[in-house]
Amino acid sequence: MDTKNSLYGCSCLFYGFRMMLKDGYRMYTLLPVLINTVIMIAGMYFFMGAISSGTDRALSALPDWLSFLRWIIIPLAFICITLISAYLFVAVEGIVMSPFAGFLAEKAEEDLTGMKRPQPEIPGGRYPAYLAGVAWHSLGRTAKSYVFYLPRALLCCLVLFVPVIGQLLFPVLWLVLSGWWLAMQNLDYVFDNNGISFDEMSDSMKRSPVQVASFGCLTAAIAAVPVANILVLPAAVIGAARLFITDGRLNGSAGPRAGYDR
Repeated sequence: MDTKNSLYGCSCLFYGFRMMLKDGYRMYTLLPVLINTVIMIAGMYFFMGAISSGTDRALSALPDWLSFLRWIIIPLAFICITLISAYLFVAVEGIVMSPFAGFLAEKAEEDLTGMKRPQPEIPGGRYPAYLAGVAWHSLGRTAKSYVFYLPRALLCCLVLFVPVIGQLLFPVLWLVLSGWWLAMQNLDYVFDNNGISFDEMSDSMKRSPVQVASFGCLTAAIAAVPVANILVLPAAVIGAARLFITDGRLNGSAGPRAGYDR
């Protein structure tokens, strides 16, 4: 296992896909996937209509002597708007996933290290309140990643207003930004389980930029593909747990966490 290999982050995501439907993981993945499927179908119906009408209005505003640009603008606009809509779905899916993701990351960490985390003693009648508290805490941590992402995503979208050049640059900028954000969002669950603050996690990510970027950009690329973007988030939570466990620059140790044997 070479955690310094630039593609190691990608292998962690593939590990997540291999594990997400195995025993012990399905209970945390199937319900969010079902909810997100319904959201995606409704969203695709809305956005396809918006893409068609918006492109028609933009092209009708072109003077006749620039009509040749329609053959450039139409495919670029479709790609850019598809990317935006895909990541809007992912943003909503992340909110749906967050109450389950902490438990999923904990399960992955236990399997990877072979060490079970001590569970708090909760009276039976208090268990629903405990789960609600965990879900609320997870949503709060997730919100911090959106505070990081949304202003930068808005600035990135402004690039689209630069004719032709903006449409060419936008997919690259969007992939890099969204990749870092998705890595941040999915690493946050395992960092939180280990009592590490959001700000400390952000600093740790900068110490392993190649692995974080390769993991995040592959996640972002898959998230741009309809249907695949429904499945990628549970896999990314598990993959992020593996990346945290095995990369000493992320977990603050000299190498893999104690107990790791894979």
